[in-house]
Amino acid sequence: MIALIRHMVEQESPSFDKPAVDRMGRWLADELRRMGAEVQVHRAEKFGDHLQADFAIGSGKPILLLGHFDTVWNLGTLKTMPWREDKGRLWGPGVLDM
Repeated sequence: MIALIRHMVEQESPSFDKPAVDRMGRWLADELRRMGAEVQVHRAEKFGDHLQADFAIGSGKPILLLGHFDTVWNLGTLKTMPWREDKGRLWGPGVLDM
């Protein structure tokens, strides 16, 4: 999990940079597929495309998890706020809310 979070942080995907968010989305879609999800990409014109990942895990009630995968901060933020792991905590742009 930590390696995945680090990779996402170090990709830098500011909210208003559609190409950067879409690049993150393509990588995340591949990761979700590798985990067994059926992934649909819902194209967006202005902001990053949206992902829908469906997992076939049984016959119980479905669960919806909704979130965002952009790291929010501007490109270049890693220069002043780099990824780090210290005393069991993770630091870097987007770590807290991803």
